[in-house]
Amino acid sequence: MDISQLTPWLMTAEHLYRVKQEIKRLELQEKQLSEELKVLSENKTKAEGNFVYLKEMRAGSIEYSAIDLLREVNLELFRKPSVESWKLIKVAE
Repeated sequence: MDISQLTPWLMTAEHLYRVKQEIKRLELQEKQLSEELKVLSENKTKAEGNFVYLKEMRAGSIEYSAIDLLREVNLELFRKPSVESWKLIKVAE
């Protein structure tokens, strides 16, 4: 793409795309290191030096659609407000 065609919007979109790609790379690295540390911690909370690797468990989600008693209940009345999100997609050049 010719540099003269780079509008402020396009430059910002390109920059955001590059940052998001770097975040994906770092998230993969984070996941790999976390798994390695979990193994080194023998799958339990461990403290060493000035670090604590804390194992926390939370209850799983409830599958409300599987509860017959709730079939007649309008669960939309209990829904929290919508959350706005944006996604940048890079199309082939």
